[in-house]
Amino acid sequence: MAPTLGVFGSPYDLWNKDLALDDLGTTAVWVGHTTIDGELVRRCHDEGARIFAEVGIMWGVSRADYADHPDVQPVGADDEPLNIVANYVAYACPLSSWWRHKRPVQTEDLMGAYELDGVWRDFMRYPARWEQPQPTLDQSCFCSRCLAPFEECTHIAVPNHATAERSAWILDQALDEWAEWKCSVIADFVSQASELVRRVRREAVLGMFSMPWQPQDFDNAIQRVIAQDFARLAQHLDAFSPMLYHTMYGRNVDWIGEYIKYLSQSTGRPVVP
Repeated sequence: MAPTLGVFGSPYDLWNKDLALDDLGTTAVWVGHTTIDGELVRRCHDEGARIFAEVGIMWGVSRADYADHPDVQPVGADDEPLNIVANYVAYACPLSSWWRHKRPVQTEDLMGAYELDGVWRDFMRYPARWEQPQPTLDQSCFCSRCLAPFEECTHIAVPNHATAERSAWILDQALDEWAEWKCSVIADFVSQASELVRRVRREAVLGMFSMPWQPQDFDNAIQRVIAQDFARLAQHLDAFSPMLYHTMYGRNVDWIGEYIKYLSQSTGRPVVP
């Protein structure tokens, strides 16, 4: 990717002030997928900017969705539904068959309907409330859909107890295998979703809004909890956009450049912070 100066969100706020993207030097726009329409795409292209759809993947589940599809809600280590909610919508179990079908098909339809330049996936991970210096890091998901394939893929026989006891055993006796398996679940989903987009538009740029952690942060929570293995994900993506909200994390500005260097070296991909 060429050097990019972009905006995140609808550019109508700029257009309503009689500002044009090309006059501002803006070469790219990232817009939430639910607000995209033909006029928006046309005007971005007319003003020399590429337009990318932001699609939240393991996020955006409504209370009604939970009611209609109970298996969508992730299960915590205590065998209780994981109730992490942001902006009135919530997270999905990464192995919910209904949700794994719903989101990629929505993206495929979007690419078919509009001349978009690519897709940036958001919330492509397991749940966590992380936008703070000390994040809330709950292990998940321990539903039956997740525990069965974990045992099958790792050849680990988890004691046949209640779910809370089984999750405690995994976290004590097989945490590394659990983390590796979770990372494979996320990477596999990214691979399948990317293939769907490529079928519609081979030249589409595929990116991801990624967590801004390194392995030494929070005892490797990036893989053990979040399940983002950047080297593995890079096989299916063209670029990464780490969410470097330094003030939220209590970091200084220098950290932004340090992290960009780390992620670029780890993935071999362009980084658009």
